Amino acid sequence: MPRAARSPRPRRARRRRRLPKAARDEASHERSRNVIERLERAASRLIEGWTARLFGAKLQPVQLAKRVIRTMESHQTISLAKTFVPNSYVVSLDRELWEAVCARMRQVAARRLGREAA
Repeated sequence: MPRAARSPRPRRARRRRRLPKAARDEASHERSRNVIERLERAASRLIEGWTARLFGAKLQPVQLAKRVIRTMESHQTISLAKTFVPNSYVVSLDRELWEAVCARMRQVAARRLGREAA
């Protein structure tokens, strides 16, 4: 005996919980800010790298500091009350670059000491 076909029960549509409008706006703002920051970093790296190659610039201590700052900002953790960032970094340079950076730092220190003595 064939079974009578039962009509499927209509499903109730699930209602998605939506965030309040203020929270949605904040999330949207955060995403757009992240996109803008990523574009800015990419443009900065592109321009800095291009000009360094074009003019044959040597590595400067300021460039090392910028890289450490970029790394610090990209690895920050934001809590309710504070922002936490790593506080220990390892910067690896080959011997020639290290000697060039040290020589530059000695020049800057000598200039500063000369100004303070005057």
